[in-house]
Amino acid sequence: MLFQTYLTSIDCVHFEVDEFRTDQGSKWYSHKFNGSGLSYEAVVIWRKIVLSSYHDITIFRGGTRKEKKIWQNDSLFFQVPSGRRLIGDSGYVGEAKKVSTTLGDHSKEVKEYFARAKSRQETINARYKNLRMLGTSFRHKGEKRSGSKGKMDLHELVFDAITVFLQYDLENGNALFDL
Repeated sequence: MLFQTYLTSIDCVHFEVDEFRTDQGSKWYSHKFNGSGLSYEAVVIWRKIVLSSYHDITIFRGGTRKEKKIWQNDSLFFQVPSGRRLIGDSGYVGEAKKVSTTLGDHSKEVKEYFARAKSRQETINARYKNLRMLGTSFRHKGEKRSGSKGKMDLHELVFDAITVFLQYDLENGNALFDL
């Protein structure tokens, strides 16, 4: 079959957060909100969500540098089997051996398959935000005097808890549509 090469889809889901006042800077800037935000990379494998890392292709690779030898070996980049690929949006351009993005010269059939895969991925992203805990600006303070790290840790804990809930939901009656 034409699409056996592809494992699943990958995408970042972005969440708006209050500015980290104890650690201000452009590293928290999210183009999605024109302000502070956090991103998580979610991977849909068949009917499962697998968390991998924060941000997009930079963390997919396990580092910001172009030298593969210094990338983190536990990053998703190294988990994709040889000869297999993920389907991603334009944020993943640059890793053609591991992530396929829609190209102008793809056939209509391939473009439609990729569109369905990305749409299914966006369904997961929407489910995170429909729960409202992550669908609005995250304002929880975390532990007193915990600073930016404490706020990020709390946000990650909430994200992980919601992921478990979504995983249960997917396995018990609210599955994603088939590709």
